[in-house]
Amino acid sequence: MKKCINSQESPPKPKHVRAIVLETHQQKSTAFLFSAIHDLPVLTNQVACWKFLIVFHKVMRSGYREYPTIRGDLEISQQDIMLSIGRTPESLNAFAVALLDYFENLLNFQSVVLGTIDRSESSSSVSNQCRLAALTQCIQDCATLYDMSLKALIKLHALLPPESLASSRDRFYRLYTLLERFFLRANTFAYIRDVLKIPSLPSVQPNLLDTGNGVQSIGVVEIREDEVPNLLIDLTSEYVNLEQGSLKGEDVDAIFGVSPETRSSSAFRAPTTSNEAHEVETLRAEMQRIQMEKSITQDQLVERIRTMENETKALIDVKFRQDDQLTRLVEEVKAQTALAAANEEKFIKFRDAYGKLRGDYIGLLQQVLFNSSMESVENSNEMKQRLMQLESEQVTWQDTKQQLEKQLADARLSLEAAESKSASLTGQLESSRKIAERETCDLLLKAACVKAKQDVNSIITLMNNSEFVQCRSCADVVNQFIKSANAEVMRLKDIISDREGKDFAKLPLNIAHLSSCLNASALHAKAIANSAADIVKSDELTANCRRSLNNSLEIYSHLVSSSVLEEWRRTEVLGQLDSVASALLRIQMLAEELRPHIKDVNEEDLASALEREMQHTAELIARAEARFNELLEQSKTSMTGIQLEVHSKILGTCTELMSAIALLVARARELQLEIVNEGRGAATIKEFYKRHNRWTEGLFSAAKSVGAGANLLV
Repeated sequence: MKKCINSQESPPKPKHVRAIVLETHQQKSTAFLFSAIHDLPVLTNQVACWKFLIVFHKVMRSGYREYPTIRGDLEISQQDIMLSIGRTPESLNAFAVALLDYFENLLNFQSVVLGTIDRSESSSSVSNQCRLAALTQCIQDCATLYDMSLKALIKLHALLPPESLASSRDRFYRLYTLLERFFLRANTFAYIRDVLKIPSLPSVQPNLLDTGNGVQSIGVVEIREDEVPNLLIDLTSEYVNLEQGSLKGEDVDAIFGVSPETRSSSAFRAPTTSNEAHEVETLRAEMQRIQMEKSITQDQLVERIRTMENETKALIDVKFRQDDQLTRLVEEVKAQTALAAANEEKFIKFRDAYGKLRGDYIGLLQQVLFNSSMESVENSNEMKQRLMQLESEQVTWQDTKQQLEKQLADARLSLEAAESKSASLTGQLESSRKIAERETCDLLLKAACVKAKQDVNSIITLMNNSEFVQCRSCADVVNQFIKSANAEVMRLKDIISDREGKDFAKLPLNIAHLSSCLNASALHAKAIANSAADIVKSDELTANCRRSLNNSLEIYSHLVSSSVLEEWRRTEVLGQLDSVASALLRIQMLAEELRPHIKDVNEEDLASALEREMQHTAELIARAEARFNELLEQSKTSMTGIQLEVHSKILGTCTELMSAIALLVARARELQLEIVNEGRGAATIKEFYKRHNRWTEGLFSAAKSVGAGANLLV
């Protein structure tokens, strides 16, 4: 492949191209050709790129796997095509679609090639000729594909209704227009005109619906099939080898139609001026064109003679078949005549037998009618007696029917009265149920509001306690609780804003969740304020905590005083909820600002500060574990029964959790020291912590979060 596709300005050698084509047939794939692009200068060198395209086009022309009988040059007769693909509409339609796909790809390729040609340069320039050389094979294939697709579509229109082929017909007309433009533009290049004669398409598009006119599919296409391949000069053949540097004299004479004797005569003396040389070249080109046209005309006539011979043979075959059919028809007529005579004789025999049987049958019918008349008289007397009996029974049944109808009317009146009473009772029951649900919801709401007010007062008392100053927390815990509190505030606002009260039953549960989240947010925010170095922000954080709690007390007071919210009370509650939301937002911002960072610690005391924080966390966990054990002992002395069992399980689980967390913290400290010793290298521990500041900040935050979580669980 490197010998075939390189940057040398010479065409690829046929033997190298054949080797690549054979390899594609052996591997049944072109994957190796595309994988070799990275090793070849295809993307960096224009000559190598065009060589690759030429080689790829020859590979594509080496045969179509789905139709192996069609060669790469597409030269195959229509009879062979029909034998290879079959005569069913499905196979013919698939073949037509494949032809149109190939046709469209070639037209897209030529548009790309023509778009890269610089019109300002001469067509004889090396760069333009390199591009135009690729169009010669494209013109050949387009002409052949046009012919094959036209014949296939005409055959399809003869087999299928035109409505089902509308899309294929429109596609062919569109490709026809593109092909016409392509041929007109390609005919403007002298380089292409010297290599081959481009056929001209008819001014009117072929009528695919006129399946009886076979000239439409041959008039233009047959010229392409004959002209294009015969006028092409194979640039890669062994007869014109550019690597040899020159052509032999016999080859030049064969190309221009000049014999050695004529070449030596005075008619072909070397021109003395440039004008004469140009005129000689023009005359040679004209002679060559005339000879080619003569050859083309001869080939066309020969092909036409062959076509007419084939048609004559077909007509003779049709005549022979018609004669055979006529002979068979005469024999069938004779056989039918003999059969008709035999049937006539049988008919006469059957007619005589039928007359005899008919007489006997009429006699029997007369006897039967007489007997039937006697029986009918007897039956008539019996029927009269039966009728009188039925009339008496009818009178009895009518009396019974009137009694039953009266009973049915009474039953219907009773049923309607019962249904009316049932509907009334159902309405009363539904009203009672709604009243009970409303009263239950009011009681739950009042209980939730009273419990929430008690919890808020307890939180305020705890925050004022002097021992609470020792408690610590972190911004992550506060953010988590504030996020939940904001969600509860939004849900409560939706319930309060709904004047229809559809979700009023959810209000007690929402109050309980809001109280829990607000209390936890305020409590942890106050714990952050206890350890803050900035006094101003610490006081502001404490004030916002108290503000959120006081606003929540106002909300609970309004809700517990009246289950039905008046408009002014609804407005007041919504205003308090907005105030709570703004206070929570400010608490979140202050908690983030008061978050301890690594820069707040003296760089010289970084390792010791981190160690103290880890030690403090371990102490908090141990203290929490001891407190849980103490609570467990108190429960055993003050509780009994199920209450003692529940408290024992809860406190036992909490004690086990604290033990596991203590073990986890101890192993984390060991892992931390191992990471520091392995990662610091020649640096000191302080330099390692300083260099990995984000990791150190994570340790600080994790230690504080674990300690705060232990306190919160207690």
